[in-house]
Amino acid sequence: MATFFGEVILPSSRVFFDDSDDEEDGSPATHGNSLEVKELVPGSLGAECNVLIISEGNVARGFSDNHLIGEEAQVLAEVQLPLNQQMDTDFPARRKAAEPTLLYKLKNSTYLLDVSSSIDILLSNNLTLSIESVLRSAKKIVVLCNRPTADYRCDSINSLPSAFLRVLKTSSWTDPLDQRTLEQPNFVSGLPASIVSWCEATNKPCVAAICYTDTDKAETVTVSPLHNFFKSSNLSQHLAPIHGPVSYKRRNNVTREESNMYL
Repeated sequence: MATFFGEVILPSSRVFFDDSDDEEDGSPATHGNSLEVKELVPGSLGAECNVLIISEGNVARGFSDNHLIGEEAQVLAEVQLPLNQQMDTDFPARRKAAEPTLLYKLKNSTYLLDVSSSIDILLSNNLTLSIESVLRSAKKIVVLCNRPTADYRCDSINSLPSAFLRVLKTSSWTDPLDQRTLEQPNFVSGLPASIVSWCEATNKPCVAAICYTDTDKAETVTVSPLHNFFKSSNLSQHLAPIHGPVSYKRRNNVTREESNMYL
């Protein structure tokens, strides 16, 4: 882990570390929203697993759909906002996605958490706490996420490729990685920050693979860095065999605006 771990993580997730502002002004805390965890296979939430993969964002989830979730995958549990909280009462036009966050069991004693698009930065810590038993039972954790290239800070932004990857690992992660570490002053936020911070605090081996892309759409170019991340490490054993053509259309049916993220 880079020596600047604390500088990168601590400021990046306001939800995880700073929860006093809403309480001071007397308004209800948004992060107080509860999440309902429904165990579909009894005893699965506390069962030990070798690797827990957490996939967040259209690109990361598109990769998981086609390259991790095989025919043998089994849904163990789901996490969802209660129905009365799926509508934002302050902003009625802002609806939470009805889809739940799903926990899968894959091959090789591997779990995959497919994070719903309804889990935004305000709910990141809630989800972390809701799945704490799963986090504790995992021997190591891999977080996959995607972020707009416009968020990446460097001296030569115009020379960046359409999609590239950086990693951020905890001090207890020992597996070799070929990818470059996320450089200062860049940082992670939302659920990846919450998960990595929890793992650092509990001495749990964890690595976050942040895929920077020009678009939020899952397609061959944007998914490629995540695929290479698995193929170039001992995580390659978790890749599922591909039968037939690969399609990312399922993850590209989103309602929010999509365009080149530099604009």
